[in-house]
Amino acid sequence: MIERQGRQPGTRAMVTLIRMGREFGYEKLTAAIEQALDLGCEDVAAIRHLLISDQYSTPLASRLRSGPCRV
Repeated sequence: MIERQGRQPGTRAMVTLIRMGREFGYEKLTAAIEQALDLGCEDVAAIRHLLISDQYSTPLASRLRSGPCRV
């Protein structure tokens, strides 16, 4: 993260991920990080969203894989 975001923002992101691991469990965090990377996401907010997405009736990943959005 430091390479992608710079020293201070990268450090902040890593600390946030450690806190999420404590809150949600490191196994669940690892799965969310892997899922985010598979989806092309690198943002901490995306990882947090994936961690809480089990509260939704349809998981985010299945909605994203269902095809492009049309307006």
